[in-house]
Amino acid sequence: MYIYSIKLILYYLQVRTPARTGGQASTVKPCQTRKVNDLHAQVGPGQKLAIKWATGHGFWSYNTLVVLSGQDEWRMASSGFKDILQEYIDDAPEGSNQAEVEGLQRLHGGDQYDADYYEDDPIFGEQVFEGDDLYIEHEHYLTDKLFKFQSAELTEDIRLDYYNEKHPWLEALFRYNNRKHLAHDYDAIELAIEGRLPPYIYIYINLVMCHPFALFSV
Repeated sequence: MYIYSIKLILYYLQVRTPARTGGQASTVKPCQTRKVNDLHAQVGPGQKLAIKWATGHGFWSYNTLVVLSGQDEWRMASSGFKDILQEYIDDAPEGSNQAEVEGLQRLHGGDQYDADYYEDDPIFGEQVFEGDDLYIEHEHYLTDKLFKFQSAELTEDIRLDYYNEKHPWLEALFRYNNRKHLAHDYDAIELAIEGRLPPYIYIYINLVMCHPFALFSV
């Protein structure tokens, strides 16, 4: 069975991870060197992995998640990297965006306020409880309260996982618009690496933020 080792590369985005800078994105300049043993997870093809990220910066900001092979990490330094990501979106086969599919949509984790706050907010839907099929849990950062988004809030979300002949090194791409500035809260998804890339290589999960595909190294 193939095993994929997961690492996170962070660009100006607070992602909860136990292996770096106390679980948050680093604010030290220049960027701290990533340790060789910084493995955040090991999964097999199709095995689900929970990702949580802070929801600050308001409606105008985006969170983009890109999955690619560690041997292709150098491609992120290309001046055309953002254009490649946009091309991957533009070339996606019709019907391949699964961001609004039940069970694959993003959810919102509410740690900042009590449940009444989220129930009264028009952008959120019903609460998702432990034991529900949609419930997302993280081994190191446990879920407090979890809510669906109203369907209208997900129409700009992008969740793509397809083979692109022009960019075969791209495994998957996800993009989510922050719907509200709640920096102490988080959005969450579950993803799975389907295994189109060769076995036993590192997969880097790269999160970028603030305007579509804008990279900020902090």
